[in-house]
Amino acid sequence: MCVTIRSETTTDFYAIREIDAAAFRNDAEADLVDQLREEGYARLSLVAMEGEQLVGHIHFNAIHIDGTPALTMAPTAPA
Repeated sequence: MCVTIRSETTTDFYAIREIDAAAFRNDAEADLVDQLREEGYARLSLVAMEGEQLVGHIHFNAIHIDGTPALTMAPTAPA
C-alpha cells in the first residue's frame, strides 16, 4: 500500500497518542506531544497514512540554541 504524508489535524490527536504510546511503550512521549502543542511550541506535526489508517507521526518543536531559533524533531513514532 502507498504511504502518504500530511499535516496533522485535530481529529488525529487520539490516533497520534496511540501511535506515540505504542512506539515508546509508555505515555510519556504522548503526554509530551500534548504539552508541546498546548504550550505553543509545536511548529510542524506530520502523520503518515496508509489508506485511512494513521501509521506514523513526526513532530517538530521550536527551541533556542544560544539565542538562535531552531527546530527540534521529537518524537518520531512509527506504528
